[in-house]
This record gives sequence, C-alpha cells and structure tokens, in this order.
Amino acid sequence: MNKKIVIPIDFSDTSRNALHYALSFLGKDKSDIYLLNAFEPPHMGTGMLISINDILEKESKSALNQEINKLKEANKINGYHFETISENGNLVGSLKKWSKKIKFDYVMLGTNGATGIKGALFGSNASEVIDCAEIPVMTIPAEAKFNGLNKILFAYDGLSFSTQKPVEELKFLKEEFGAEIHVLHIDTPANHEHKNAIQKNLTDLKNKLKLEDSHFHKEYYESAIEGIHDFTLKSPNFDLVCMVPRKKTFIFKFSKTKAISIGTKIPLWTLRD
Repeated sequence: MNKKIVIPIDFSDTSRNALHYALSFLGKDKSDIYLLNAFEPPHMGTGMLISINDILEKESKSALNQEINKLKEANKINGYHFETISENGNLVGSLKKWSKKIKFDYVMLGTNGATGIKGALFGSNASEVIDCAEIPVMTIPAEAKFNGLNKILFAYDGLSFSTQKPVEELKFLKEEFGAEIHVLHIDTPANHEHKNAIQKNLTDLKNKLKLEDSHFHKEYYESAIEGIHDFTLKSPNFDLVCMVPRKKTFIFKFSKTKAISIGTKIPLWTLRD
C-alpha cells in the first residue's frame, strides 16, 4: 500500500524546498503525495466574503497544479501520484480535517528555522503542527538539501515507549538509507529518580537497533534542550535529528507558540509512540 504524504505548500521558497527535499527523501518509493494549500481570506462583509473565497480557492487550485506541472517538466514525478487540496482555513485546522479523511502517514513541512536549538519560532506553523499532529512530522529548514541520510541523531529521554513504532521507524531509516544511528541522552537532575529505568531502556534500545557503544552519547545538563543544542553545534554532521514528543513528560516539550530548531540545515523528524 502506498504511503500517504501531505506537504503543505504556501508557494514560498521554503515550502518549495520542502517539496523537493521530500521527493528526494522518498526516492523511488511509490507514494501518494497531497499538496495542501490553506488560505485565509481577508475580513470583509458577508456577501463579499463568499466571492473572495471562491476566487482564492480557484487561484489556490491553479497554483497547486502549476507546481505539479513544474515537477513534470523537471522529470521529478518518479511515478508518484499527486493530489491537491485547497482549503479555506488555517494550516493546523486544515491538516486536522484532512488527516481524519485521508489518514496521512507523514507530514513534511518547510520551516524558516532560527539558528540553533535554542532559537524559538514564536507562533510558527511548524510548532503548532508538531504539537497537534498524531502522525510523524518532518520539519525541513529552508536551507536543507537532501544528500542522503548518512548520520542520524536520535535524541532520547530514556523513558519507555508504549509501542514499538519509534524503534521500527529508526530501523527503517537505518536499513533504507544505510544510515548510522547515534543516540543522545541528556542526563538532567529531573532524570535522577528514574536512573535505573532509563539505563535499562537505553540498553534495550541499543540491542534492538544493534548499535555500537561509540554511537551512544550522554551529556550532563540542567536542561535537555540546552544539551541537544550544544551537541548539534559541536557535532554538526548529522543529516537528520529524530525525537519522540510526549504530551506530559516530554523533556523537549513543544507548546503552541514555540518550536525547537536544530541548526539551520538539519531537518527534525518527530516520531510518534
């Protein structure tokens, strides 16, 4: 069965770069790709609003089809099946609505990331999508270029998974791309009461992924975010950073107004448990 991938498009260079990155990432895998444009009309009188909505929807559909035609001209279709979605509303609400209808497997989203993990994107679409989505989300910085996945960093809080989904995703990346998986655990004061359980979970993960000792990294910080930020700055050769957000105890917790940015060129994939 084909994977169903939704890629939000607002016709900016950032969203177009995310689209091209996604196509390179997916390679020759048969996928159904949904290009989603969410548009919001200006505030006007009721009668005028209906007319403006119709105009914006028509323009949105036309522009999305033009994006597909450009891909065809550049021979970047690769057998993908494309669908377009023009939705009157904000991005998060549109994704929620269509995710219920279509059951997407992934969201792949362009973002104008701030420099470093400490950079906060206030009010960003990316942070809200990560916060609300129930499926994996890949946020792709404007400067990111896909050159394969050679080294992947999994930032892991050491807590137990309720399912094997995160491990299976990491196994897939390792096998599909021949990637070298590294695991980073930030030891914070808040972790000390769970020290034994965390060590057991780290060992279990190492065995499941068949990782070498040299691919496990432990750093000591007051804040996990500070630790990940510093690690990605001093070890910048990772092609992808993965995390598992947790609603209650997630040490890299997202809010609706903030998002973590891992460098300016490294995509972030939030997996789901």
